[in-house]
Parts: sequence; C-alpha cells; structure tokens
Amino acid sequence: MRDLAHRFGTPLYVYDLQTLRQALHACAAALGAAGLAHYAGKAYLAPWLLREIDAAGLGLDVCSATELEVALQAGFPARRIRLHGNNKPLAGLERAVRAGIAAIVVDSLPELDMIAAVASQRGTPARILLRLNPGIEAHTHRYLQTGTLDSKFGLPIEGGDARRTVEAALARPQCFHLLGYHAHIGTQILDLEPYRLLVRRLLSFSQEMERATGYWPSAISPGGGLGITYTDEVPPTPTAWLKTLRQELDTIPAARRPTLEVEPGRAVIGPAGVALYRVGTIKAVTSGRTYVSVDGGMADNIRPALYQAQYAALAATRMHEETDRTATIAGPYCESGDILVQDANLPEMQPGDLIALPSAGAYCLPMSSNYNGALRPAVVTV
Repeated sequence: MRDLAHRFGTPLYVYDLQTLRQALHACAAALGAAGLAHYAGKAYLAPWLLREIDAAGLGLDVCSATELEVALQAGFPARRIRLHGNNKPLAGLERAVRAGIAAIVVDSLPELDMIAAVASQRGTPARILLRLNPGIEAHTHRYLQTGTLDSKFGLPIEGGDARRTVEAALARPQCFHLLGYHAHIGTQILDLEPYRLLVRRLLSFSQEMERATGYWPSAISPGGGLGITYTDEVPPTPTAWLKTLRQELDTIPAARRPTLEVEPGRAVIGPAGVALYRVGTIKAVTSGRTYVSVDGGMADNIRPALYQAQYAALAATRMHEETDRTATIAGPYCESGDILVQDANLPEMQPGDLIALPSAGAYCLPMSSNYNGALRPAVVTV
C-alpha cells in the first residue's frame, strides 16, 4: 500500500482482481443455465471492469445513455446490456434500439409511448421488460429503498398502472417484444425474506396477467441490492441469495419457468475495492474528540454524508500496533459533514500515515465530484 500511495498519490482506490473475479464467477456458477446475472454498472463502471465482466460471461445493466455509450465504446456486447432509468431521454432510447441491446427496462407508460415511436421509425420491435413497483419495504436506509409505493421507480402493481402498461405493450406487437417483468426493492439489503416476498409477488402478478391477457413472461428479474460487510454486518453470500431466488422460482413447472435474471452490483465490486488516504492534520478539540484529517472525503466518497454510511478504518502503515485510540476521520472539504468515519479505533497516528477503508469498491467513485476543486482519485488494479 505504501508503494502504491507513493507512486499514484492519495486518495487512491485499489481493486483486487482475484476478489472481483471470484465474485463474478460465483454469480455465474450459482445461476448456471437457468439464468443470467447482469452487473449493475451504477455501482462502478470503467473499461477495465467491463472487460472482466465480459470475460466472466455476465450481462450489464446501465442507468443512463452515457453509461450505455461507455459500455458500447468499450466493446461490451450490446446483446448483453439492459438500459434502466426513470426518465430516459429520447436520444438514449434511440441509441439503445439502434445498438440492439438486450432490453430496455420500461419505468412508465409515457416511456412506453416514446419507445413505440422509436421502434416504429426503425421498423423493429424493441425488446422490453416492465419495471414493476411491488410495494415492498426492504430493511435498509430509506434513501436506498426503491420498491415502496411512494417510490419514483416502477409501475405500481397496486392501483393498476402495471396491468394497464402490460396491456398497452401487448396491444402493439409491432413495437414491442415483451420479455417479462422486473422489480427492485432497494440496496444494501441484509435479509433474504424481502426477496422471497418479491419473487412471490412477481409470480402472482404474472399469473394474474396470464388469466387476463394470456401472456406469460419468459424472464423474471427481481433486481439486485444484496448488502456487503462494511463494519460488522453479516450479509447472505451471493450464492445463498441466488439459491433463495431459484427456490422460489422453482415452484413453477420447469416447462413454464421464466429465466431468472438478477443485477448484482455492490456485492460484486464493493468488497474488491479499498480506499487509501494520507493523514495530514491531527487536532484534539475541547469536547474531547480527536480529528484525524485525511486528504480525501466527501468529494470521493459522499456516502457517509448522504445517508450515514459506515466504514471500518485501518491504519495501513501501522497494522501491527494496538488500536487503543478513538478518533474521527475527517476530510479536507468545506463542510462540517465531511466525515468519513465518526469513531474509528486506531493506534496513535502521525502526519503522513496511511489509512485504508475496506469495502470501498461500490458507489464511491461513481458519486464522486470536483467539490472545492478536488481531483478524481487514481484507480489501480492489483
């Protein structure tokens, strides 16, 4: 770590390829021929990472026209890309249809009309999934919940929006190839029970729609959102998560069983990344708190300030010393909320020491900014 920090500067994000590859191949192996995992690009996206995802045979979820363009320019196969988003621009939909991506995940009835116009112009039906809002409250921070009735995402099953959109899609076969249903209930979820409920709700809706329209989905996608360990959390493994989803889907006879498609993001890339910072000012204040200031913070990792995300902290250059001090790790930016770790257990630190935050591979860099003129950190794979 010391050598990497000297060579590339700090803050520095270091990704371990072995950890990443093990996670990618575990997802592929757990699904087998019965499904497909689409890596959720919103967690972190880069050309080097796209090559690893492609090599493992996984698909890719993108959430914007820009993410789609990054993937296409990097050579990722279009037929393994799905496009998400609750407010997709027309140009993004046109690019998706022109590129021939695997599916557009439709978030609203007005969006369906936009896609119909694009598909009609090209004379080719667009492959779509309908994103349903299942009305399930996942046990996570409220900012990370995406499947409640008050969410901006998806077509609510309750109230009939989902049913009306299914009927509208089926009424225009020249515009749409409806593959099936998608839902997402949140992220950093540590309990498997909401996922069981989600698959049951998707299957129940499928059966309801079959009775009403005769349509049966070829694919069911219960999203992603599986949590990881940041401090002392004990999440299910991706293998256990996928086994649970498959068990629920196995209640359907094999001849009618939809393909299971999932979207792991954080669970794949989060544990593979470590953020590295260099200690600067150390200040003890009259309240009794000691601030250990480092050269990164909310500009490269806004998660603690945004929704109170917690991290462990390791004294990377003092790993064999006793952690007998409690300190607050603060960033250099002009905000009182620029705190990376509120109460970190550390040895006595000195300016120039290095502090590492494990499990920093997801959502830090994609949400980073140039606040106060901060530069984006270098990224190194090892």
